[in-house]
Amino acid sequence: MKHYFGCIITTFILTSTNVICNISKTNSSSVLLLPSSGCYSHDAMMRQFGENFNSNESVYWFQLLIYNFSINKTPFPKNWIPLILNKTTVENQAMISNGISLFWEMNIPFDLTRPWDFRGAFYFLDILKNNRKYCIELMNSEQYKDLIKSSSNFDLIVIDHFLQECLTSLFSKMNKTTIQFSNWPLADGYISSLNIPAMPSSVPKTGTLFSGIKMSFFERNINFLFHLVINFARIVQSLSMFFDFNSYLFEIEAKHLFYVSRSEMIIEPIRPINNRIKYFGNSYNNNDKYYYKNELKKLKNTNLSNDLSWDDLNNKKFILVTFGSISNIENMPIKLFKIFLKTFKNCKYTVIWQSNTNYHEITSLSNIPVPSNVKIVKWIPLKLLFNHENLKYVICHGGINTINELIYFKIPIIGIPLQGDQSSNLQRLVDLNVCKLITIRQVWNDELSKLMKNFEKNLESFRERSNMIGSMIQFHKLFLKNEQMFWTQWSRRYGKVLHKKSNQKYFDMKMKSTIEMYMLQDILIYIIFCIIIISIM
Repeated sequence: MKHYFGCIITTFILTSTNVICNISKTNSSSVLLLPSSGCYSHDAMMRQFGENFNSNESVYWFQLLIYNFSINKTPFPKNWIPLILNKTTVENQAMISNGISLFWEMNIPFDLTRPWDFRGAFYFLDILKNNRKYCIELMNSEQYKDLIKSSSNFDLIVIDHFLQECLTSLFSKMNKTTIQFSNWPLADGYISSLNIPAMPSSVPKTGTLFSGIKMSFFERNINFLFHLVINFARIVQSLSMFFDFNSYLFEIEAKHLFYVSRSEMIIEPIRPINNRIKYFGNSYNNNDKYYYKNELKKLKNTNLSNDLSWDDLNNKKFILVTFGSISNIENMPIKLFKIFLKTFKNCKYTVIWQSNTNYHEITSLSNIPVPSNVKIVKWIPLKLLFNHENLKYVICHGGINTINELIYFKIPIIGIPLQGDQSSNLQRLVDLNVCKLITIRQVWNDELSKLMKNFEKNLESFRERSNMIGSMIQFHKLFLKNEQMFWTQWSRRYGKVLHKKSNQKYFDMKMKSTIEMYMLQDILIYIIFCIIIISIM
C-alpha cells in the first residue's frame, strides 16, 4: 500500500513539474541568435540549432550579412524574427572569389607546408579588417541601439563567435547569458579564455597537420610556434576591441557560460577540458537512416543530371567528390581542373563531383573534355547518397559538418583540406585510421592518383574502421539524447543566477594568463632587447 501511494505521489510530482516547465517555456523570454557574416555552412549550423526551440517561442536572428555565397536558403520558421543588415557589395563578393581561388593553391590562413607563402595570412587580415569596418557601422546604427534597449526581452544569446570578436564585444553590452557556438572543433585561442591549458607539446593545434597520437620534437616546436602566433593574433584583436568598442575581450569570453564544439568528442584529440566545454556534434538519430533509405526508393526514374539517372547508380559503384559550400570549380585554376579530371579518368568507379556551379555555363571550362565516368553536377542530396549501398568512399575537404555526416554514416574518406580547421579535422580521422589525407599542393604534383589506388586496395580495412568508429559514436549518442536542447534550456534557467555569482570566490569566471602568455611576453621583450643592442652596436 505504501508503495502504491508512493507511486501516486511520484507521478503527481512529475506531472506537476512537467506542466510548470511547459508554462515557463510558454512565458519565457526570447532567444537571440547571432550567426556568421554569411558563410553558408556556419549559418546552416545556427539554423539547425535554432530549429530545436518550440514553435511557441520567439527566436530572433540578427545577422550582419557581409558576404553572399549565392546558395538558396529556406524561409525562416513563423516564430522567427529575422533582422538582417545586408552589407553585401561587389567588392565583398570579389574578396570571396579571390579567397576561393586561393583555396585551390594553399591552405588558408597559413600553410605549414609552404611557410614562406603569406598570401593566405594577408587575405585573412583583409577579411578581419573588412569585418571590423562593418562592425563599427553596426555600433553606430539605430538597429543596434534599439536592440540593446530591448535586451530585457532576451534570456539567452547564442553567438557564432569565430572571427566575430567585434559582435561578441558589441552584444556583451546586453549582459545576458551567452553560449559560444561555432561550426568548428575546439580552438585553443578561444578556450584559453576559459582557463583551459593549451599544452602545445602534446595537443596539436587546430588547423595544423600534426597527429594527436604522436609528434616529433621538430613538430612539437613548430606546434608551439604556431600557438604563439595564435596568441599574438588574439592579443592584437583584444587591443582592437578595447580601442574600438571599449571592451575587454578576454574577460567577456571568460564570462560566457558554455563553449560549444560542433565536433564529436570521440574524434577530438585528448586534451584537458572543463565542464563548460560541450560537444554537440551532429543531431542525427537511428531513424534518420531509415528515412533517407525510404527517400532513395522514391527517386526511381528521376535524373541526377542530364547524363546520369538515379537508376544508373543502382548498377554502378561510385565515389562522391565534394569540397563544401565555399569552394567551386568556377574559381579553380584550369591546370588543377585538368589534373583532377585526369586522375578521376583512371578511377575504376563512376565519379560524381558536386561542383556548386553549372559546369556547362563556365566558358573557360566548357571546352575541356570530361571523361565518361566523371559526372559533374551543381548540387546533389548528399545525405541520400551517403546511404546508397553502391557508394564506395568520399573525397572531401574536411569541413566539420561533412566529417560528422561521413563518420555517422560510416563512410571511408580521402581528405584534401583547403582552409581553416579542415587539416586538423582530417588528421584526427587519419589517427583513427578511417581516412587518407593529401594536401592541395600534392594534388598539384599529381600525387592523388597513386593515393587513390592504394586507398582502394585497402578499402575494406578502412570500411571496417569506419563502421567501428561510427558505431562508437552512435552508442555514445544513446546516452546523450537531446543533449543540445537540455544544456540550452539549462542555460536559460540558471544562466542568470550563475552570471551573478561569476565574481565569487568559488565560482570565479575570470581569465587567468597561462604560461604561454607569459612566455610570449618574454619572447617579445627578448626580441626588442636584441634590436636595441644591435642598433647600439
